[in-house]
Amino acid sequence: VGKGINVPLPQEEISKTAFYVAKKDKYLGCVYFTDRLRINTQETIKYLTDAKKQICLVSGDNSLAISAVAQKTNITEFYGNMYPSDKAAKIASQQNVGESIVMIGDGFNDILALLQADASIAFAPTNSLFSTWVDITIKGSDFSLIKTIFEVYKKQQNIIKQNVLVCCFYSLILYYVFLQQISFTWLHFLSGLIIFVLIIFLNSWRLKNE
Repeated sequence: VGKGINVPLPQEEISKTAFYVAKKDKYLGCVYFTDRLRINTQETIKYLTDAKKQICLVSGDNSLAISAVAQKTNITEFYGNMYPSDKAAKIASQQNVGESIVMIGDGFNDILALLQADASIAFAPTNSLFSTWVDITIKGSDFSLIKTIFEVYKKQQNIIKQNVLVCCFYSLILYYVFLQQISFTWLHFLSGLIIFVLIIFLNSWRLKNE
């Protein structure tokens, strides 16, 4: 495939990632690598798709190998043969049109893309540079943890909205009391404030227990 070396390409192997070995001008052989999906990958991709998330697969592997992975997971947008800078540039182009990007990576060649993204998640088997460069580090291979992260984020957003509503409701009550000129001392105000803070705290605490 390069430097004048004749490399045979068996049709049944071209969808795999291949490393070719040659000595001088003589082709000696190759080693094929097949990508294995992480646990619960297909279920998690379906969850994200159903949640109207746009999914794009970017990889440095050859396009045919990436196409095979995309077909297994029902991902319609995918790019292969990408350098680390290409991945970051792809994310930047999406950000330029107003999209928020979450990058999920598992290798050092994903660092530029992880840093470029609005939020970054990395699968890392041990403590590594990922822990200081990304927002979330996952130790393990279960891809369903991505689903858990999105679910927790959704619950967090709901709790924030609820807390805002509580703040507005409580403020309206105070305003009404002030307008009615009802006997209202600092002790009443302090007691109401404590109750208000307690409600917000307990509502937020539910997220940890869930």
